[in-house]
Amino acid sequence: MATGICYLDERDLQADFSLEVTALDGWPGGLGTASREVDLLDGPEMWGALIDPRLIRPSASRATITGVLDTASMATARIALDALYAAVGEGEVRVRTIYAPDRYCLATLDQSSGEPDAIGIVNGIVKVTLGFLVKDSVAFRSHSDGYGLSTSRTACPIGTDHSAPMISVHGSGATLTNPSIVVRNAAGDPVQSMGFSTASLGGGVLGATDYLLIDAFRAVISKSLAGTLSAAESLWTSGDFPLLRPADGWVEDAIYPTVELAATAGSPKGTVTYRRRYR
Repeated sequence: MATGICYLDERDLQADFSLEVTALDGWPGGLGTASREVDLLDGPEMWGALIDPRLIRPSASRATITGVLDTASMATARIALDALYAAVGEGEVRVRTIYAPDRYCLATLDQSSGEPDAIGIVNGIVKVTLGFLVKDSVAFRSHSDGYGLSTSRTACPIGTDHSAPMISVHGSGATLTNPSIVVRNAAGDPVQSMGFSTASLGGGVLGATDYLLIDAFRAVISKSLAGTLSAAESLWTSGDFPLLRPADGWVEDAIYPTVELAATAGSPKGTVTYRRRYR
């Protein structure tokens, strides 16, 4: 049996309600990484390597939490139980364990029985078991990563699952023509690209104070021209939205995929931001 402190929506529920994790069925991301000796088709490396991960919908993992509400009377125990339900019973919550306090999973209370699995009240002592379904079996890092981009390779540290980045591209105070994004694997080979044409823009260039914004998570392209943001899918001419994939690096050895920018004219600069994900 594995035990540890549980956090829900950034609250330490052990301090509030004396809860602990007693089961980590399929809990993602906290206890190690996959070995490269695992067959590619059987391990998490297949995500982004052989099949576009956006086409895969994995089944949910589960997290089970048990604990005790220690109150002065049955009346206050009921109040505490209602407060617990209010904290965890509506919508998605963020669940963290002591094993990986910098990561969280999005989860929902399992309502298949209409109540938590077991409740017993004796003289103000409430025993509770809560079962959660973990969305997509994925854990997210609590804060985002962000790096500057240029025509040089920028390493992007990632977790054990793919990350869909937000990338901005601009001309570093000068005009820019036909920018593109290139993702390379750890060996330096180009594995993904996404190209844009600025032909329809004024003068055929992206202005000195303008930029493109590529949201790979939502598959949305925007442009900011003279401070006005608008849709820009029409500028997209080649490639696809980039993904940062474990299969393009050696995550267990801290060797990661890289991102760089290019253009037919001008010196592109930009940023890449994303949230590490763990399976």
